[in-house]
Amino acid sequence: MSKAPVTRQRWTAQEETEIRIYFREFIKKGDCPGKVDCLRAIEISKRKKGALFKRDWETLKKKVYNMTKNKVEQVGK
Repeated sequence: MSKAPVTRQRWTAQEETEIRIYFREFIKKGDCPGKVDCLRAIEISKRKKGALFKRDWETLKKKVYNMTKNKVEQVGK
């Protein structure tokens, strides 16, 4: 069975700002957050009426990983 096609959804500026706030230490250290860290950030976002709670924890983890990776690449240049 094949999976149904997924429509890619761009990250909004608000979501990226929240990511930088909630995952500041991970990005600074170059670490990737775990499932619990992502779920905690999603829960905080939901309580504060943010935007991250609309995203799946795995998608959020990939975004933080990519932000960390891009930061390391920029420093290396």
